[in-house]
Order: sequence, then structure tokens, then C-alpha cells
Amino acid sequence: MSAAALGVLRWFAGIGPVILALDDPQWMDASSARVLEFAVRRLEDAPVGVLAAVRIGEGPREPIELRGAIGTNA
Repeated sequence: MSAAALGVLRWFAGIGPVILALDDPQWMDASSARVLEFAVRRLEDAPVGVLAAVRIGEGPREPIELRGAIGTNA
């Protein structure tokens, strides 16, 4: 699944710049977070950006691994 997601993102990036939008990634299940982490870590040279809107306050925290893969300053 991870390699497939990476392949799809690379395919779209071959056509033009891609923005991957994540709304409330703190609610993402662990499997989905691992897939995105795998893909994002391997897209360094591809024109793919990530926009994540994270809810601040009570509730589950965002997937730490995904935060590291995206490289946020937050």
C-alpha cells in the first residue's frame, strides 16, 4: 500500500505540482499515517507539497511520525 501511494503521488507530480491536503491528521489511523510517512519521506525531489490543518486543544495528538516526515516547524 505504501509503495502504491508513493507511485501515485510521483505519477501526479510528473504531470505537474501536487498539494496533498490533510484535514485534522490527529484523527488519522496508524496505518494511514504510516503510508503517508513512507511516501512523504521519499518525495524530496518531487514537486509535492503537504498542507496539514491540525486542531489545537483537547483530543488525540497528531501522528508524531507524520510530523517528522513533513518537517514542520510547529
